[in-house]
Amino acid sequence: MAATVVVGFTELFILSCFLALASSTSTLYVTHIPDCISFNEGAGAISSDEISDVVSVALGFTPSKELRWSGLSQGDLFKRPSANVLVAVQSVSGSEVQPSFASQRKYVVTNTGAVQMENARISISKAYGEDAGVYFDLTSDSKEIKLPLKYQSVFKDLPVTLKGISTSLHGDLSILLDFQQGSLNLSGVADTVLFSELQLMKNMLLELSENQGLIEDGVPDLYSFTISGLRAVQTEYGVESEQAKDASRIVGQFLDQFSSAFAALYENNALVEILLTDVESYSRRLSRSILQAATPSPAPPGAPDLNVAGTYDENWPVFFNIFLWLGVTLTITVLAVAHLLWYMDPGDTIIYRMTSQRMKMD
Repeated sequence: MAATVVVGFTELFILSCFLALASSTSTLYVTHIPDCISFNEGAGAISSDEISDVVSVALGFTPSKELRWSGLSQGDLFKRPSANVLVAVQSVSGSEVQPSFASQRKYVVTNTGAVQMENARISISKAYGEDAGVYFDLTSDSKEIKLPLKYQSVFKDLPVTLKGISTSLHGDLSILLDFQQGSLNLSGVADTVLFSELQLMKNMLLELSENQGLIEDGVPDLYSFTISGLRAVQTEYGVESEQAKDASRIVGQFLDQFSSAFAALYENNALVEILLTDVESYSRRLSRSILQAATPSPAPPGAPDLNVAGTYDENWPVFFNIFLWLGVTLTITVLAVAHLLWYMDPGDTIIYRMTSQRMKMD
């Protein structure tokens, strides 16, 4: 079974934001669509709780429930996207300054709520096994990263603390070198939140590009990210401030580059969506490590022994099927040969024709 890493996304930032569901609106932008699928332009609004099932269908799996939204066409049955990338961008409700980026389709999202990719993840696990594919969930309150066991060391050098990210922000691969900062700088807490989130996404993309085995394993991958720094800047300086305008510009430019880079990483066979959410307010909280390894909690006293089975090698089903069907084939062959020999007519065989039936007499 793939090792699971549970992460708390906010030590990296000092400040993080909770999604307030009341009085919020969302828009779903599809920024990259592989040739094997297509989206209908006039499909109308989509409910947030159907996005995960739409992704499942796009990847070639059965949805958990019947879809009411008809914006996704069937597409090529023999070729499906290799990955899905969802980036949720949070901003203050009522702001007229929003990130701008290139998109192929745009849909209003109703029943606004946190979008989880759990349905798509379950479909992939059932089809390929638990120890298969890449699963990033950096959007919900309980963050999770799942990788195959042999790739657990991929992110070992990824900066996981505020100090580590600060080092990256001042390094050769800093996100600050990619864009004009304008009125933003690292002396502000909200500014640091924004740049840290973008730096983290860039670092993850670089790590993935250096590990092609994760991408070329034939298993669909799921990635989910959240950018809450834009909302932090808008709340800190005001929605019409120069800092908010610069933050919106940087986020828009970054998402253009991020979408194109992910698509290129999967040879233009990745489905990329951006969910832009307007939220009225946010809460602040302290933070913890982003890639903090999960520590198994001890079972409570008196908890029943579930007798969980041990971990099997990933090639066990292959060996099992080889030996099973080889054994079945050999058994049927031996029975068929024995049956034919038992009921064979002695006069029709070359053995008896070439052998004299008379005893030799001296």
